[in-house]
Amino acid sequence: MIRGQWICVCGDTIIDDFREVIPGSVESAMGELSANRNPQTISTNLLPVGSIPNLFSSLRDRIGLLVIWASVMTAKLHRKAGRSGDTGGVELREAYELDGLPIANALPPRYLLLCISLWKGYYFTQLVPIDLNVSNDEALFCHLKSAYHCQVGIWKRMLSLRCIKDIRFVRFQITRSKLVDINLHSRMEGRIPETRPPVTHNDYSYSPKPIRIEPPVGHNTLIHLYRCPQSNDSLNFCLKRFPGYRQEQVCMGTDADEELAWGIELVEGRDWAYLWVVGFLISGCSIGFGVGWTVVKSDISGGFT
Repeated sequence: MIRGQWICVCGDTIIDDFREVIPGSVESAMGELSANRNPQTISTNLLPVGSIPNLFSSLRDRIGLLVIWASVMTAKLHRKAGRSGDTGGVELREAYELDGLPIANALPPRYLLLCISLWKGYYFTQLVPIDLNVSNDEALFCHLKSAYHCQVGIWKRMLSLRCIKDIRFVRFQITRSKLVDINLHSRMEGRIPETRPPVTHNDYSYSPKPIRIEPPVGHNTLIHLYRCPQSNDSLNFCLKRFPGYRQEQVCMGTDADEELAWGIELVEGRDWAYLWVVGFLISGCSIGFGVGWTVVKSDISGGFT
């Protein structure tokens, strides 16, 4: 295994382990990821990925959803009052400001088969096709976030103690009734090449072919770009390497009950950072109430019981 490291524009250092198929490919990939950073970032970065700034990424995410919900509600009230404006812009703002992101209309249609695994006492996987007709990784990961929030719902997302904890390449079976069964993922050591469509498969396109490093994009890199998409407006690293399918829906054989397909999976897990924030807020309010009660009532035991 070869360890690769790159520095994001936001200042975080991201470290991943790879198996190198072609010598020098890991160094080349890390250079491509670091190409859009400011030179000062190298000397000022002191915090590794997953440290304090990323601990509150889910909290910022929830605040952003609350702002979007408030803007949508305001627009609906304006329409009811007869002051309807540009409703199309409001609908697009629900998708993380995707109206302001560049698209690449010159490219042939490509769709990412996105599997979203939600915890409902067990992992239930839903398939959501994502249009890859965008110009950079920022737009791509904003689409992924939007798809996840649409599946979960705004209020459930804000109140839930779960968030996306892993992103991985997958191979899965899909039935005619749209049931998804993931049988391989890129966390399974020694099986990574099988989580990519065969080079000879004409229904999928990605670059480079064949892959030069395994996995094609590091797992820590994927989760960082998901949490921090705005820092990658000049990157198309993942956009090239994600398997793009030629149609929006998986084509089934005439007599087939299921079909083999490839894509990306978003996996939910416990949001410990948000849980800590909620715990600190509750503790802070309790202490504040106790101090206030003690000052006003001169009763320490009553304030803290």
